[in-house]
Amino acid sequence: MQNSHQKITDLINQGKPAVALKKLKSLVRKMPANAELERLQGVVHIQLNHMALAEKHLLKARRLAPGNAAVWINLGSLYKLNKQFAQAESCLQEALNISPNHVSAWFNLANVYRESEQWDQAASAYQQVIDRQPNHLNALYSLGVMSKNLGHIEQSIDYLHRALNIDPFHQQSYLALANLKKYQFSANEAGMISQIIDQHQDSEVIELLFAQAQNLEHQRRYEEAFAMLQRANQAKYQSLNRVPFDWPGYTQQVISTFSTPSAHAQDTTRPATEPNPLFVVSLPRSGSTLIEQILASHSRVFGASELTTFPDLIKRLEQQHQTDYPAVWKQCSADDMNKVAMAYQQKINAYGLEHAYVTDKSLINFNYVGSILEVLPKSKIIHCVRHPMDVCLSCYKQLFASGQEYSYDLTELAAYHRHHEQIMAHWKKLYPSQILTVRYEEVVADTRKQIEILLSYLGLDWEDACLQFHQTERMIKTASATQVKQKINREGVQRYKKYGKSMKELEKLLNYA
Repeated sequence: MQNSHQKITDLINQGKPAVALKKLKSLVRKMPANAELERLQGVVHIQLNHMALAEKHLLKARRLAPGNAAVWINLGSLYKLNKQFAQAESCLQEALNISPNHVSAWFNLANVYRESEQWDQAASAYQQVIDRQPNHLNALYSLGVMSKNLGHIEQSIDYLHRALNIDPFHQQSYLALANLKKYQFSANEAGMISQIIDQHQDSEVIELLFAQAQNLEHQRRYEEAFAMLQRANQAKYQSLNRVPFDWPGYTQQVISTFSTPSAHAQDTTRPATEPNPLFVVSLPRSGSTLIEQILASHSRVFGASELTTFPDLIKRLEQQHQTDYPAVWKQCSADDMNKVAMAYQQKINAYGLEHAYVTDKSLINFNYVGSILEVLPKSKIIHCVRHPMDVCLSCYKQLFASGQEYSYDLTELAAYHRHHEQIMAHWKKLYPSQILTVRYEEVVADTRKQIEILLSYLGLDWEDACLQFHQTERMIKTASATQVKQKINREGVQRYKKYGKSMKELEKLLNYA
C-alpha cells in the first residue's frame, strides 16, 4: 500500500490526475473503506475540476478518519476554490485543532483570509507560517504582495528580498519588485534576471521579461524596453492560445440591444437607508484606482475595489437562459431583473449601511451600464479616461494577474480600445446626466478642482481627506497600488512620447498618427 500510495501521490504532483484516478479505483476495489484512498480520490477530483465528486470523497474520508488533519485541509482547499470561505475557514481551523503547528493548514488558512479580504487575519496567519518555517517562500512572497497593496513599500521590499534570498530564481518576486514602479534592481538582481532570461525560452520566463522591460525603462533605454515588452507580450499571448475576439461585432450587439434608455433608469424608490452603487468604469490603467482611492477617503464612501458581483450575475443569467450577453437581457423577466438588483444590493449592503456609496470598479462593468441603470437606477457611473496612447502603452507594459487577455497583442488591444470608446459614447448618449467623465490628465493638472466636481456629482460635502488620499489606509489589489499611495505626479502623462519611434505601430492602430 505504501508503495502504491507514493506512486499515486507522485502522479498527482506531476499533474496526471486521470492516471492517478485509474490506479486509485483499482485499489479501492480491494480496500473499499480506506480513508486515505477516499482522500486521494478527493484530491484527484479537485484537479479534474469535479468539485461535487471531490466533496463526496472527502466527506467520506472525514467520516472514516475524523482525526486526520490532511482530510480537513483538503476539504478547506475545496471550499476555498468554490468561494465558500466560511466552510473553508471552519475546516482549516479544525485541522489546526488536530495539529496546531501544521504549516500547510496555516498557509491555506492565510490564503482563505486573503481571498475573503480579511487582511489582518491573513497577515497574522502568514506570520504563523513563517514563525514555524522561516524559509517558507510562498508565505514571504504573499506578505510582500500584501504589503505592497497596503502601500507599505519598505516592508514589501524586505519580504520580497527574503523570498529571493531563499530562491534567487523566483520570478514572481522579481515581477512584484518591478511592479513597485520606482524600485530599481541592484546590479546583482539585474544580472540574475538577464542570466535567467538568456538560459530559457521566452515562454518559461514571461514574468522576468516584463520585469526586465521595467528595469530598462528605469535606465531610460526605451527602445530596448519596448523590444523586451514585445517579447513578453508575444510569449504571453501565445501561451493563452487565444483567437482574437470580434470586438466590433460585440460593440454592435450591445448598441442594438440597448437602443433606447431604460424607462426605470430615473426610478429612485429604493430605500434611502441603503448605500448607492457607485460604478467606476474604464479601461485598465486609466486612473480608476486613483479615483476610487480619492472617493474612498471620504467618510461616506466605501471603496470595494473590483467586485465580480455584477459580471457573475450576468453569467448566471446566461447559464439560466442558455444565451450570451447582451442578447440574454432581452429574455429576462421582471423577476430575473429584480433578483439581480436584490443580489447586488445585498452584496454592497454588507460593507455597511452607514455609507452613502459603495464603489465597484470591475473592469468589464462598462459593457453593462444599460443593465445596471435598469435594475439599479440609483447607481452613479464615473467614467475614467486617459490619453489613448498612454493607456494602451500602460496596458501593454502590465502582466495582469488574470483576464485582460486582449492586452497582450497590440492589434487586439487597439480594437478593444475602440470598443470601449464606442460603448461608452453610446451610454452617454442614452444617459447624459447619469455618467460623469473624469480625465486622468485633468486630475493630475488640478486635483482639487476635479475632486470638487466628483463630490458635487455625488452630492457629498468636501472633506480634506480626499485631497490627502495617499494617506488613506486600505487594501488595493490592482496594479496601481503603489502609485495611489503617493502624491500625484505628472510622470504618467504623455509617457508614450519617451518611447519615440517604438510607438509608430500603436499610433497607426489607434489612428492617432
